[in-house]
Amino acid sequence: MLNGYQILGGSMSGVATDNLASSCGKGTFRTLAGWKLFLQGKDNANFIKEKSLFIIDEASMVDVDDLEVFATKLSEVGGKLILIGD
Repeated sequence: MLNGYQILGGSMSGVATDNLASSCGKGTFRTLAGWKLFLQGKDNANFIKEKSLFIIDEASMVDVDDLEVFATKLSEVGGKLILIGD
């Protein structure tokens, strides 16, 4: 948590996700494929909340359909999405 925000993030690759996690220092980080699987879990559908800040690193490498999944989920709950290029 940072100023009340739940920090979440990821990237297409594990290495980029690990680098993002190291840079941020706090938060929950997974590959984007890992996030998609996690959020499909029965008990995890409401993990992303209004005070969620989701960072996607190497965003230019992400498929538009995958971006839509995260943008839609965050929009539905009032969370924030930050896209970082490579």
